[in-house]
Amino acid sequence: FYFLLNLVLYPLEILLKLLYKKKIDKTNKIIVIFGNYASSTTLIMQIIVTNTKVNYINNISSKLFLCPCLGQFINKIIFFLFKPVSNYYSNDGITNGYLEPSEFGWFWRNFFWKNKKINTTKFDEMMKIFTDNKYKNFLFKYCMHDKNRDLLANFNFFRNLKKNFIFIYPYRKKQLVVNSILNRRKNLNNYKSSYKLNLKKKKINLAINKQVEEIYKEHALFLKKFDKSQIYRISYEKMKKNRDSEIKKLFSFLKLNDIKIIEGKEIRKNLSKISYKPDIKKIKL
Repeated sequence: FYFLLNLVLYPLEILLKLLYKKKIDKTNKIIVIFGNYASSTTLIMQIIVTNTKVNYINNISSKLFLCPCLGQFINKIIFFLFKPVSNYYSNDGITNGYLEPSEFGWFWRNFFWKNKKINTTKFDEMMKIFTDNKYKNFLFKYCMHDKNRDLLANFNFFRNLKKNFIFIYPYRKKQLVVNSILNRRKNLNNYKSSYKLNLKKKKINLAINKQVEEIYKEHALFLKKFDKSQIYRISYEKMKKNRDSEIKKLFSFLKLNDIKIIEGKEIRKNLSKISYKPDIKKIKL
C-alpha cells in the first residue's frame, strides 16, 4: 500500500524538491545515533526528540520513503502544531505512535546496503533537505542490518559533511548485548541472528559473542575518523543507575553543539516516564 502511495505522490515530490536549499549550512548539525544491538539506541533517540528541538523522521513521514521532500513538508506542519512527547516504548527498535521516531529503513537502504551504489552526492542532497526545516538540526539512527556494507566503507557518505556530524554512541557490556540477542532468538523459537548467523544451538553463544565483539571493533575504527569533540559515549548501565545525571551530561554535549534543550519542569516530567527493561543476565539454550 505505502509503495503505491509513494508512486502516486511522486510528481508532487519533484515539485517540492525545487523549494529546498541547494547547500547545507555549516552550522547545522546532523546527529547520528548508533551502537551495537540492544544498546538503548532507540531509547536515546526518543529522549532526544522529546526534550530537544531537532528534526527527525517520525512514523508518519517515514511512510513517504520515496518522497522525502513531501515527508519533510508534513514534518513542518507537525512541528508547527505539536511538540512530540515519546511514550519511551519500543520493541526491537520499532516504536509505537504517530510522532515516535522511526528507523526509516526503507530510505536508508538506498545508501548503506551492499547492493547499492555509493552515491555521496545524493546523500548530501538529502542531508540538505533534512536540515531545511523548522528545526535546523537533524537526528537519525544508523541501523544495524545484515545487508549493510562495512561501516568503514559507508564512511564515504559522511566524508563531505564531516564537520556537520555529531555522534551519540550508547553502549553496554558485551555479555548483556549477547544475552539480549539470544533471548530474542529464543522467544522467536529460532537461533538466527538478525545480522548474519544461522547456526545450531550448540554454536550460537560462541558465534554471537564473536559477532558482537567484531561490531564493537568496527565501531571503534569508524569513530576514530572523527574528532573526539564530535562524539558522546553513554553507558546504558550508568544511565539506568543515575538516569537524570547521565542524561544531563548528554544534554550538555548537545548544548555545546547549539542544539536547543527544553528547560525546566517539563523536561523532568518527560524523563520521569522512562522505564527500563531488566538486564538478561543468563540464557539457557
